[in-house]
Amino acid sequence: MAFSPKKLSPTIYDLYKKGVGHWVLTVNSAIAVGYRDLDLLTNIVFYLHYPDLKGRPLKAEEKALINSWQAFRTIVKAMLNGRSTTSSKELSIDKNIESDNKLGNFELQDLM
Repeated sequence: MAFSPKKLSPTIYDLYKKGVGHWVLTVNSAIAVGYRDLDLLTNIVFYLHYPDLKGRPLKAEEKALINSWQAFRTIVKAMLNGRSTTSSKELSIDKNIESDNKLGNFELQDLM
C-alpha cells in the first residue's frame, strides 16, 4: 500500500512539508497527538528521507531501502517507547543517512 502524507492530520502534514530536517519534530508531534501506528510513523520518517520514492511501496529486491526502513522502524519504536531521539549520536546517524542514503555506517545496537 502506498504512503500518502496528505492523509495525515493537517498539523502533522504541515510539519511533514517542512522536510527531512524536521523529521524528529514531525514524529514526536504525531505521537503527542495520538498516532501510535508504528508502520505509519516509520513511513513518515522513511519517505521524508526518500522523497523521490513518492510514497510508493518498496519492492522485494530493494534490499538497501528495506534495510533503511527497518532501521528507521527501530528508531521510531524507541520514540514510541518514550526514549529521546535527540542525542548527538542519533543526529549524526541521521546525517549519515541523508548523505549517502544507506545505513551501513552504523550498528542498530548503537541506537539503544
